[in-house]
Amino acid sequence: MTRYDDNHNTRPNRADIESGSHGKPVKSDSGFRLKFWKKKKPKTDGQTNVDLKDVRITEHLIDVHEVCERLHTHPENGITEKEAAFRLQRDGPNAFTPPKQTAWWILYLREMTGGFALLLWFASIASFVAFGIENEPQDMYLGIVLALTVILTGSFSYYQAASSSKVFKSFKNMTPP
Repeated sequence: MTRYDDNHNTRPNRADIESGSHGKPVKSDSGFRLKFWKKKKPKTDGQTNVDLKDVRITEHLIDVHEVCERLHTHPENGITEKEAAFRLQRDGPNAFTPPKQTAWWILYLREMTGGFALLLWFASIASFVAFGIENEPQDMYLGIVLALTVILTGSFSYYQAASSSKVFKSFKNMTPP
């Protein structure tokens, strides 16, 4: 049977996974809850978010044998292959989930179209329009200078962001597979 955790989310237990019958909710200990009264949580890709404020760690306060009993393990031999397979199916692999990667050109466009950059682009376009109307060379020079300013500052900030992301990728490469 499926049990409810504190947030009333269904989570399969050992018997469910071994029998293949997980995913069918039953009545919780506190009674039925009407689904339309609950706030809808955003859908995730199967992962549950844990609020670390609610986590209580007390394993350091109790005896080693009691901790091993709670965690279903042996102090010298560890867990069995069957228990390891069960935990892998229940919890998934012990690995970091990489963040979604954004294309480089999108990041570059974000740098070029930020708040102040848009103001400078507008001023540059207005200078070119004024040059087209009045044919004054200083309007053309101002438009070019403003456009170059936006391109240079945007490129420099993109370069800095790309460099910092490379540092985080190198940290990822330092962790064992």
